[in-house]
Amino acid sequence: KAFGAAAGATSFAGLAYASKKILDQFPEKLKKFAGQVKVDEGLVNKILNRTGLSKAGVKLDNYAKGVPVSMTPRMEKIVSAIKDGKNAAYNTINKSVMVNLDKAGGTVFHEIGHAVNANKTKFWKALQKVRPFALLAPIPLFLTAMFKSKKADGEKPVGFWDKTTTFIKENVGKLTTLAFVPIIAEELRATNVGNKLAKAVLKPEQFKQVVKSNKIGAASYITAAVLGGFAAMFATKVRDKVARKD
Repeated sequence: KAFGAAAGATSFAGLAYASKKILDQFPEKLKKFAGQVKVDEGLVNKILNRTGLSKAGVKLDNYAKGVPVSMTPRMEKIVSAIKDGKNAAYNTINKSVMVNLDKAGGTVFHEIGHAVNANKTKFWKALQKVRPFALLAPIPLFLTAMFKSKKADGEKPVGFWDKTTTFIKENVGKLTTLAFVPIIAEELRATNVGNKLAKAVLKPEQFKQVVKSNKIGAASYITAAVLGGFAAMFATKVRDKVARKD
């Protein structure tokens, strides 16, 4: 079993590395389109005022001006991407829209969409809170599939635990992909809100670039969900092929 699990984990690691290479292409594409949208701080602040987000405490952090704060290594990596225009974010803790307006101005509308989700609706705010758990969910699912023995032909699971772990093992690919659904749903809603805001203030050509950059962002999450599910399913099959029979 241990040898089979190791083989499956190795296969998963290889596919995860390949998936990362695929996903690493999205930030450059996002920057390409979002960087063509010219947005100044005055316009962003007008949108925050008009939507009532300013009263809720939401503010703009324009990373084109630098980031004079101390951060954890993980935050530094995220901030580095934002400063380079390859990412943007909405920080739910300090209610800040983090974006480099000079290099990726078009991303600000999507992040304001996240701010609307967090401050204007209970349901979408709840989905945002689910996000960390959704990202961690694939780990126990994968480990369960790796160490659970495959049932012999005709063998039925017995008891609640056996039935549950067998179900996870047989459906780990689908369950891994489904774990991303709350994240994808909230992302798409933020995009929808952001597109409406952008359409109201931008010229048609600029608006098209915002839509393109938002499609790339959505595609990155959907791709991650599909690739993650496939990697978990394939690794489980490898594990079962090479695991020694008891």
